[in-house]
Amino acid sequence: RYFLPVSAMGEVVLSIHDEWGEEIRTFSSRGTGPPTGPDLIDPAELVEPGVPAEPGGHTFVWNMRYPEAVDWVPRSLIRHRDPLGPLAPPGRYEVRLTVDGRRQSQPFEFVPDPRVTSTQAEFEEQFTMLMAARDKITLTHRTVDRIHAIRGRIEQAIERADTTSLGRRIRDTGVVLDRRLWEIEDQLRQFRASEEHRAKQELINWPVRINDKFAKLMEHLETADSRPTQRDTMLFDDLSMRLDEQIGLLNALIDGDVTAFEELIRPIM
Repeated sequence: RYFLPVSAMGEVVLSIHDEWGEEIRTFSSRGTGPPTGPDLIDPAELVEPGVPAEPGGHTFVWNMRYPEAVDWVPRSLIRHRDPLGPLAPPGRYEVRLTVDGRRQSQPFEFVPDPRVTSTQAEFEEQFTMLMAARDKITLTHRTVDRIHAIRGRIEQAIERADTTSLGRRIRDTGVVLDRRLWEIEDQLRQFRASEEHRAKQELINWPVRINDKFAKLMEHLETADSRPTQRDTMLFDDLSMRLDEQIGLLNALIDGDVTAFEELIRPIM
């Protein structure tokens, strides 16, 4: 809670920090929601809205969560409920309020439910895996973004080459390369199911992929205040191995066929 005797002349910023001073979330009276468009959105870089700057007493409620995974808007995850950011574990935190350049801070603490017998170490282990799973979703989406950039380059080259002597060769080579890129993306995320049929009938024909499986793991991990089970760890390791395999295929494709394609299109680009 905070009180402003008069309206702030400038921006009011409220930020949450862990016990080591690392920033977790930032909110502002001038913050904006995530933009929509083709580019990836990193929630950790957003200054979110929701901080009043009018005179009077105010209550700000943080949902106790770290930022979500990097994603597009609208979200690409095909779930009944997209995963939120990892829940902050029990521990010491600090809130900082900056009004017209003047900052005040207040420490606070999260304590576990007294009915829960999990130790602090077990809460930390759960949090560590949640953050790791979130970061794997981010890595998956950044890999897809790399694929999209290459595909855009292919489309641009085919269009430019249409009236040149290299047109047919570039088009045929680009089509084959584009198909191989789709094969990799198809393992990383489900791009076929429509927004109107999220997690419903279409997903029987087009099942969820690596990013959604990490998202489901996050959802499962938060169903109990306890350390991850051995099966949770096995699933995380298996999904990580599959992700690394697809990234390896993409890197090999970039080092080989994509580089060769760039040499082919150099005269027209």
